[in-house]
Amino acid sequence: MKHDRQIILVSGCPRSGTTTIGDVLNTAPKTAAIYEPMNFHSGDRVINHYFEAPGTAEFSKQDFDDLTRRIAKLELNLKSGVWPEDKGVRRIAKYLVGGRSRASLRKAKWMRKVDAVIWKDPIAAFSMRQFIEQNHGQAVISYRSPYAVAASFKRMKWGFKLNDIFPRLEKAGVKTPDGWRNADISDHVTNAALLWATIYGDQLSLAQEHPDKVTVIDLDDIIRNPLVTYQNLFKKLSLPWTDRTQKHLRQIYTDKSVHQSDVPSGHAHSKKRDVSQANQYWRKTLTEEEIAVVKQWTT
Repeated sequence: MKHDRQIILVSGCPRSGTTTIGDVLNTAPKTAAIYEPMNFHSGDRVINHYFEAPGTAEFSKQDFDDLTRRIAKLELNLKSGVWPEDKGVRRIAKYLVGGRSRASLRKAKWMRKVDAVIWKDPIAAFSMRQFIEQNHGQAVISYRSPYAVAASFKRMKWGFKLNDIFPRLEKAGVKTPDGWRNADISDHVTNAALLWATIYGDQLSLAQEHPDKVTVIDLDDIIRNPLVTYQNLFKKLSLPWTDRTQKHLRQIYTDKSVHQSDVPSGHAHSKKRDVSQANQYWRKTLTEEEIAVVKQWTT
């Protein structure tokens, strides 16, 4: 199913680096980045849950295909982007201006020419199969160590309502970890491990089935050699490589201002962090018992 614009879906487990990859791809000429149109709080109004999976009674495959067409046309009907924890001035500002999803759409519409849409969205993880099988575009999977993801969930105090998400995924044919109902899903580390296992179990099998359409980018490879890793990715996606992209990478990976702390701050996208330690700080964050929990669910 071809669209007027190229669509590149960047997804993976939350806290796996999808934002950074999306931002780098967005440095290519005539690209517009759309931020999480499937996010329950800030995405399109067709989204009724976190981690919708095409093929359920509430979110059909046709619903997803229609959403993808509207993304290509930059014709989304986005929610306010107000989160339950937003208070005071921040809450009012989001009602008036909108959250990051609205801001990205507004910026895209202001552009004179858009040839490619970079759809950055970890919440679209279980829609990637429909996206690829219906030939909507190409996909990039952001892969990160389960221990690093679990440590990030722990420091952010994150967790998703897996008792709502997993039954819906199962109805859509997505395999979930055996015995998850007996797990303590209120624990941030367990929650992360279960979600990691389910997302990558589905996405990595898809990458094996469609290597021409799906590219897996390991965060370790980016950290070791960002220039070559991204040059190869741009080539596969047929995106022009420019000085702007190279300058952006230098700012991310060589700017001394990011080398300030082994353990990131409590913000979701902290800029003041040591990028080289992004996949290693879990060793100082997780206990031995938590490491065992991650290993139990992800190996």
